[in-house]
Amino acid sequence: MLLKYLSENGMRKNVDGLFLIAPPYWGGDEVWKQGIKLNENFADRIPKDLNIVLDGIY
Repeated sequence: MLLKYLSENGMRKNVDGLFLIAPPYWGGDEVWKQGIKLNENFADRIPKDLNIVLDGIY
């Protein structure tokens, strides 16, 4: 949800990094996912100098 928010609203304060722990896979066309799916161009809206760490739980 944080990644969706940042890609749609931007950041008002400087942030050094974003740690995403076990981010969900938003593929598929199920109706319940439509309101929370990331926009197709979400990566273009996130600051290029923001350090992002993805961590999956196994």
